[in-house]
Amino acid sequence: MSDVSTLSCTELQSQLDSVSRNFSEVNAEVVQIKQKLTADEWFHAGTDKAEVLDDICRILGVNPTVSVSITATISISVTAEVPISELDDFDADGHLSDWLSVDMSNGDSSVDDWSVDIADFEAQ
Repeated sequence: MSDVSTLSCTELQSQLDSVSRNFSEVNAEVVQIKQKLTADEWFHAGTDKAEVLDDICRILGVNPTVSVSITATISISVTAEVPISELDDFDADGHLSDWLSVDMSNGDSSVDDWSVDIADFEAQ
């Protein structure tokens, strides 16, 4: 049994057309980038390098990012129903640590760690 796959002429032509389109797109990007790396663009003393790099990123369809670490202090107020018989042993820190959830709704951010430092309570 042979492992060689066969392609019809139509399938082969379709794949070649796709490769040709991809090559043309990449070639066009390279030409545009070369235009940004001329003496007038990149090497000119008055050129804003950040602007040229932004243009190159736009040409390539990339958006460079940098990770930042954010530390914050957040104050919350929680109302919890606690059986009267357990009020003397109620642990507010433990209750929050067990039941509080911290999350980000932005796909580019994540909560890496969180803790409850001080939690106090009073019966109402």
